[in-house]
Amino acid sequence: MSLDLSKLIVGSAKGSYLNRPRIVLYGPGGVGKTVTACSISEKCKDGGMLDDLLVVSCEPQGLDSLPPLGMDAPCVDFSEVSKVSEWKKLHKLVIAEALERQEAGTLNALIYDGMSTADMMWATSFRATDTSARMYGDLKDMHLWFWSTFDKIKVPVVFTFHARSLEKSIDFGDEEQARVEEMRRKATDLAGSASISLQLEGRQSANVYRGQSALFLPVRVQKKGKELERQLLTMPKFGFEAKTRYGTLLNEIEPANLNTLLKKLKDNKGE
Repeated sequence: MSLDLSKLIVGSAKGSYLNRPRIVLYGPGGVGKTVTACSISEKCKDGGMLDDLLVVSCEPQGLDSLPPLGMDAPCVDFSEVSKVSEWKKLHKLVIAEALERQEAGTLNALIYDGMSTADMMWATSFRATDTSARMYGDLKDMHLWFWSTFDKIKVPVVFTFHARSLEKSIDFGDEEQARVEEMRRKATDLAGSASISLQLEGRQSANVYRGQSALFLPVRVQKKGKELERQLLTMPKFGFEAKTRYGTLLNEIEPANLNTLLKKLKDNKGE
């Protein structure tokens, strides 16, 4: 006897990841994670104030990389928040602001920049009162709570993290595979896995972002002659962990421009 599922099927999930994507960017310091995150703005090409964004900076001087490029963005500074309770309170205010701007049609993306620093503060707070085993559980719960707060946000949300590794920020070429493999071994020692991934306390915390994001992308800088080119890896490569829910719609290496990348996905999906 076959099971009739017709009453349980409420609709198709087609396009759900594309319609409101959650994007994780990570990499070593200096590769341009913040600039890449802000490239999701519709106004990034023209520069100036990217007022279609709302950026939460978890690190001191988090947006300092933008003015030299002729850009700026509305920013909420979380870098001096030292208590989890205060962090949650401010985060709820940001979500309320984002929902208001979303309703008004003036918000194209919400960015949480420097999440490894927030994670470190959360872990330090829990470690002060918990046993080690309980601390990791509380930290994972904090990340799950944080992720759940974006349920009503329909615009893209971008999170940036540092990479847990000893890799340098430049010169990841195929011809340097031996050096890359050495870095991979070092990353294994640090992260307990064969891939360079997020700098987070606790593997389960990293799984929150790895498992639920639509795009989980390393940012790297490649030397092209005398110029430096910022790139996104959409598949595991050069020791980096990467993931996309869009299959073969993207190349293994894409230019580090999220606005262009999302338009490419929508064009390919016919939406």
